[in-house]
Amino acid sequence: MSTDYTAGILNARPGCAGAVAASGGAPIASGTAYSSIFPGNKIPTPCFDQTALDLLNQFVPLANRGDSQYQSVPGQRDTDHQGTLRIDHMINDSQQLNFYYYGDDDALGKPFSRFQAAGANVPGFGSEYDQRVQQWNLGHTWTINASSVNEFRFACFREGQFGFNHPQHNGLLQDSCKTVPADQCFSDPANPKLGITTGLGSAHEGVPNVVVSGGFVIGNSYEGELPQVGNRFHWADNFSKVAGGHTFKFGADVRRQPFDQTLYFNINGYYNYFGGGPNDVGFDNLFPNYLLGLPDSYSQGSAQTENVRSTAVYCMRRTVGRSSPA
Repeated sequence: MSTDYTAGILNARPGCAGAVAASGGAPIASGTAYSSIFPGNKIPTPCFDQTALDLLNQFVPLANRGDSQYQSVPGQRDTDHQGTLRIDHMINDSQQLNFYYYGDDDALGKPFSRFQAAGANVPGFGSEYDQRVQQWNLGHTWTINASSVNEFRFACFREGQFGFNHPQHNGLLQDSCKTVPADQCFSDPANPKLGITTGLGSAHEGVPNVVVSGGFVIGNSYEGELPQVGNRFHWADNFSKVAGGHTFKFGADVRRQPFDQTLYFNINGYYNYFGGGPNDVGFDNLFPNYLLGLPDSYSQGSAQTENVRSTAVYCMRRTVGRSSPA
């Protein structure tokens, strides 16, 4: 054991020091080898980190095969609806109106969140990919007279992905535990600011991502959900005029493109157990490190919003002359 801090944590766990003594282990102190504190490579249950034990019992399934492995075949759901509408209307002999609409709603539910390969490898932490694509086109053609025609076009394209990688397992982060009180589940009752406080609410929070190298990965993907919506508005008007042997054409084209995106990157926290750190227990696998609550690294991100706006204006003027016959 490398530090007084780690020894202090274990000694503060109710019943841990007594259980170690009862098993014939050495007193928990800085500099004492874990193998001496836990003889026979067995860690008494009172020494476990209760939050780690709670999550293990909740989310890591027991083996269901004779070779001590777990096997399941989770299903994936994909629902898609598409529709189109077209209207052509002759207002009068000189004006024609055209309208076209296309819509596509797609709802995809994945049993595992594999966006950027960052999700859990046990069932229960799937992701939703809900997308709606819509397109509107409106056209008006006006034959003003035998030599003048005006054409107006409006188009709108919208792609909304409000459920891109949205976790299926939601809830307040401090409600992740079943047997540990909420004020102690990734929190410190004496100083709540020392816990994980995202302040984003139950719609976006959830179980932190916990990676035990060579073992399990639980919790919502640290890559986070990425709701986004992009629109494109396009106005175009062209006026054509035939005068003598020439055709004159004038036009204007305006394009507006707003794009909004929020990345909930690593908002719930990311615990990584990969071994070799100063508090490595030194067993053959990293489950003891996990059960003692001794991660090698922890990181946490935040929600980041991006709002992009762009506008483009184009003008056109063209003259075409008609050649006279020889």
